[in-house]
Amino acid sequence: MPRDYKKLAVFKISYSFVLEVYRIAGTLPNYETMNLGDQLRRASTSVVLNICEGCGSSSDRVFFRYLERSYMSAKELSVILMLCKDLNYLSSKDFLRLDNDLEKLKILLYSFMSIFKKKIGKYKNNYFNVLKEEIEKE
Repeated sequence: MPRDYKKLAVFKISYSFVLEVYRIAGTLPNYETMNLGDQLRRASTSVVLNICEGCGSSSDRVFFRYLERSYMSAKELSVILMLCKDLNYLSSKDFLRLDNDLEKLKILLYSFMSIFKKKIGKYKNNYFNVLKEEIEKE
């Protein structure tokens, strides 16, 4: 049975984070709108959308894969935020706040992934092994 993403703490927190990222992205210089601004919005949106999309599956294994994609996008966001800070597009205060919020989100997301990793039992901390297993089945 599909999960209700609106009830998940990880969804609620990531959704709030996306809204904050969009606010920050709007303050970037015009010449960065199509580069860092777009990448910042896409990566943050990917975090929350992958959680939501994964909830549409009744399979724990498929859900885990979407959570993993969400986590990878969160890791990407860390670097984009560092770039924004180091290029002086983001104040140190805003960076520290966002970085701290993102760290909390990543910890929550990883903890949530761990629950499903245990339920599935086959995952060995390596996405490529799982992908290989799936390909071999086909």
